[in-house]
Amino acid sequence: MFWNISVFDKYYFDSIFGGFRFPDGTQPDYDSLSRLQKFFMEWFRKERKKELLTYPVLTAAVLLDEDKKPKDGDFAWFLAEEMSKGLSFFIYESQSADSLASCCFDANQRVLVRNEDGVKLIRIGDFKPMSNLTIFFDGSWVKGSFVKATPTDKMYRIVTSNKKEVFCTSNHIFPTMDGDKRADEITTDDWLMFNDRAYKEGSGEYKDGFLIGMYLGDGSIYEREKCNSVEVTLSLNEDKVKKCIEYLPGWHLYSSKNNVIFAKTTDKNIAEFIKYWVKGSRCNTKELNMDVCNKSLDFRRGILDGFYATDGGNSNRIYTTSKKLAEQMEAMLTTMGIQTILDVSDRTNEKVVVRGEEFTRNFPLYCIRWYEPKNKRSMGDVYKITINGTFFKVSEVQEITNYDEPVYCFNMADGKEPYFTLANGIQTHNCRLRNELADNTFSYTLGAGGVSTGSFRVITINMNRYVQQYESKLPFGDLISRIHKYLAAHRAVIKHYIELGMLPAYTAQFINFDTQFGTIGINGMLEAMEYKGFSPTVDKETYQQAVSKYLKAIYDLNKADMVVYGFRFNTEFVPKMRGHIAA
Repeated sequence: MFWNISVFDKYYFDSIFGGFRFPDGTQPDYDSLSRLQKFFMEWFRKERKKELLTYPVLTAAVLLDEDKKPKDGDFAWFLAEEMSKGLSFFIYESQSADSLASCCFDANQRVLVRNEDGVKLIRIGDFKPMSNLTIFFDGSWVKGSFVKATPTDKMYRIVTSNKKEVFCTSNHIFPTMDGDKRADEITTDDWLMFNDRAYKEGSGEYKDGFLIGMYLGDGSIYEREKCNSVEVTLSLNEDKVKKCIEYLPGWHLYSSKNNVIFAKTTDKNIAEFIKYWVKGSRCNTKELNMDVCNKSLDFRRGILDGFYATDGGNSNRIYTTSKKLAEQMEAMLTTMGIQTILDVSDRTNEKVVVRGEEFTRNFPLYCIRWYEPKNKRSMGDVYKITINGTFFKVSEVQEITNYDEPVYCFNMADGKEPYFTLANGIQTHNCRLRNELADNTFSYTLGAGGVSTGSFRVITINMNRYVQQYESKLPFGDLISRIHKYLAAHRAVIKHYIELGMLPAYTAQFINFDTQFGTIGINGMLEAMEYKGFSPTVDKETYQQAVSKYLKAIYDLNKADMVVYGFRFNTEFVPKMRGHIAA
């Protein structure tokens, strides 16, 4: 049986597992692992003296500093000591660990997450483990997992023309009008992509959403506990009544001084319905139940229109003194595929005259304005709509140094679309595999320092047999294409088993199926080349050129067929005792 064991130095381990949490919330302990690694290597050395063991393949992962020297000196000395005593193993050296990159956001970035308990709008730094996690992306809810890491480089603050802000690591990737770009590559000449697709599933009628919107704009609830009664009141004027009257069946209208018209109802069902969707009765404390993002598009549109009818201004503007409600409306509009701009005017302690009476402003005023381009596909240096999506111009880029707080992100389960949508509408890449893995430019899976780079299947070519019996009949490229088809078929079977729940290690996300390779194994290359007259000892350069011709063919087809089949291929030289001779 082919299997691998990897051992890690402290720095490599921290880079790989720095953001990992066990289900109980605890973190891995390197000191404990270090003792276990040393015990295993000492035991394995002694076992190999008793009997020749091909497996497991043992690899030591070592992180190097800028001078390409091991950062963990103690671990390096231990490896040297084991080698001096006769233990053989691979040493994988790198200046960057091949795992999830720490391409993340600071704790304050707001995200929309959902599971069977409902939808939550949260600071990503406040995320708590949840089952069946999904994250909002491009009009749908997609599976993913939470990542917490330590920034390894500078941070960047990026602001767009509609005042949306991100604070992220330098290597975080965003879709732009010119393709995906890292944060440290983005300038004020770039345009960031925003979500413009609405989530269209769910139930709920427009009129019910409109009622919630009216209450958010100008409503209050008064409960009389002694007589077990309730009164819902909307404070309107003549113009607002005209806009809302068809959504107020059974309500009573009362005129008051200063052109105020009160719409009232004592219907307990209406009161309970409103209280389910809205928390808080004062204008500065109102909050929206974010499960509205699970409701139909008509329901959410009703909320927006009801709010606009009762507390809106000109040109698609609504107002509130509740900061939470402003952020929640921004997020709800994101799920509707609508882009917004959120302004705040802090006029606290200013005097204002309302209906002939003077009052003092006690709270900042938040204004949510939304864009509805209709047939207008651009607006100066604000936004542009292309065939690929909606983009807003970057207005500010600021480099931040000496940032040492934790950073956070999500790792999306779908490797084909590794993106999600921030609550402010910006489309962003997930915390991803480094490019050397994702682009198939590097694919060392013989127990190297990776945790998500294994193979779901290995199909091995006996090169010695191929060149002697089949090369004249079957072009090498056709052979590789055939193996890719076999691997794709095998992957489809595994995927079907996962969907049926028959492979719990995948279902529980202990193994990420989307990051696994379909592997082409190579065996008997030396014997094949010797048969063709090439010798690594007689003419090393010619031998290497002959080998490279085959490997380059595999490499090119691996990259090309990754696009065709939607998953990654790689190549390994497979250890084998004597199969290349016996076959």
